[in-house]
Amino acid sequence: MVNQLKVAILLLLLIFIVNYLLKQKEGFVAIEENVIKDRELKIKLISLPKDNWKRDRFKKSMVENNQYFSYKQWDGIILREKPQLLDWAIQKKYTVPPKNPEAKGNIGSALAHITLWEEIANHGDNVSFLVFEDNVLTTNKSWEGIKKVENLNYDFINLRVLRPEGKKTQLPEVFAFDTKPVNEPLPNVWLSSYLITPKGARLFLEELKNNQYDLSVDIIDRCVTRFLHSNDTIKAYIIDSDEYFGHIETAGDTRRKENGGRG
Repeated sequence: MVNQLKVAILLLLLIFIVNYLLKQKEGFVAIEENVIKDRELKIKLISLPKDNWKRDRFKKSMVENNQYFSYKQWDGIILREKPQLLDWAIQKKYTVPPKNPEAKGNIGSALAHITLWEEIANHGDNVSFLVFEDNVLTTNKSWEGIKKVENLNYDFINLRVLRPEGKKTQLPEVFAFDTKPVNEPLPNVWLSSYLITPKGARLFLEELKNNQYDLSVDIIDRCVTRFLHSNDTIKAYIIDSDEYFGHIETAGDTRRKENGGRG
């Protein structure tokens, strides 16, 4: 009996050592369970099942930068395969019948976010969501960026934007969306990495109904920046830095291909 106990202890010790060495080899940091302030943090990666190369690129950036995000995949949408989702979105008043129905990439990309926001909206407010598109890249400060904003009372925080603009806050590099008209080129676009609460998701869905965008013409990140700059009830922020997350787009992106090769 004593010998069996010793063998069991040795096996457990061996398993622990092997797991530790594997973690060191992978280069992943040991992190606490996903918690942001006092809320559970759920992580979603929007990605088409066939786009393994994009997910591999994201995983490679995690290894190279010694960061790790334990995400669940949220399947992207190919509109040609699921045309009923556009009918659903029109019925829900999230969009209008498209002026350019051939821009299926724009519409499918938007619907991937919108269907995820519907899912997030059903959760209680003790949870927050970290959402990635599969064109995101980590840096060696990605978790530092999350921790930087965890004490903000927010509905939405965009972690990496193009043309950052807004009102300064008490936090360095963190701007609040200000209510004002915005012109081309639009500020604060991209949705490749953001934090959103269930309340924020509900407010986003209401703004889509209020504005009735044509998702074939307006890419979803442009819709978001427009309604956030025209709304003073959503607590929305951006990080004015490229230190925390990267963003990459290529000619092989499905949205472009599904638009017939156009951007």
